[in-house]
Amino acid sequence: MEPMIHQSVSDFVKQTIATAIGDTVLEAVNAKLEDPDFSDEFEMIVGSEIEKLTTITTAPEPQFKSVVEFVDRFIRPMYATTRSGQDRVNWSRKWYTHPEAVTRLNALWRTYEHLRSRDEDGFLEEFLRVHADYHMRQIMSEDGVFAQCSARDTASVPLPAEPAHSPTPTQ
Repeated sequence: MEPMIHQSVSDFVKQTIATAIGDTVLEAVNAKLEDPDFSDEFEMIVGSEIEKLTTITTAPEPQFKSVVEFVDRFIRPMYATTRSGQDRVNWSRKWYTHPEAVTRLNALWRTYEHLRSRDEDGFLEEFLRVHADYHMRQIMSEDGVFAQCSARDTASVPLPAEPAHSPTPTQ
């Protein structure tokens, strides 16, 4: 019986203190709100916070509209080689016909756009170091996706490719 009494007394004391504190705090807040200087400042702060909470933020437009555009305008120039070196590089002009390459390149494109939307000024270093260089090694290495492909010498310096429609990545 003693623990029940102890609990009841404890609950009563807590409730009494909470009520007293609540009334005191409420009186203090009401007094402060009646002060015109504080009231104006308080309205500004509340208004600013409401504006922040209700402002709709939109993600920036993607830099590249598709994985094809990303490969043509970013990957091929970034991983370009010399004309004579293109015979030795593991790349396929028809990269979009290799599901393994499409999957990796699509992942790179989406990661590029995601990182860019978070930190437009500093994203590129992380993207290249952590993502692009890793996946491009997997694609272009001696035992990678394009190991058996041959890139014939062309007049262009970027990695060669035939025009492509946006491929659908394989899952």
